[in-house]
Amino acid sequence: MSYLGHSICTTHWNEFTADDAPPDALRMALGIEAPASTATEVDMSETKKSETKVAKKGKAERKGKPPKAPKAPKNEGPLVTFAIRIHPEHARAIHAAAGPRRGSAFAREVLVCAANGDLKGVQAAIDAGIEATKGA
Repeated sequence: MSYLGHSICTTHWNEFTADDAPPDALRMALGIEAPASTATEVDMSETKKSETKVAKKGKAERKGKPPKAPKAPKNEGPLVTFAIRIHPEHARAIHAAAGPRRGSAFAREVLVCAANGDLKGVQAAIDAGIEATKGA
């Protein structure tokens, strides 16, 4: 048998290419010098995930994007869902009064303030909605 121009018997081929053989055993047995970049072989199945992570991290660094900080939870404590059914016209009116993308928050503020008898809070939510619609 011949490997890279060097003769080797099948017994030694099997010995030096076995899974438990050192990565460069065959090269060393045949006296082949390896370039610095390929001096050792690497088991790709073990390093694939870490290389993928490094590659992704490298791409983010090249783009100049700062790493994202983990998001903190918006609300503390347990929450419950309170659902109401309203006519589509009323839903449009709520979104119009609340301003862009604030319909649910507006409805929540108004409902909680009204339930607590806080008329000033209801008025403040309405005023904030009016200001938000002016800016849109």
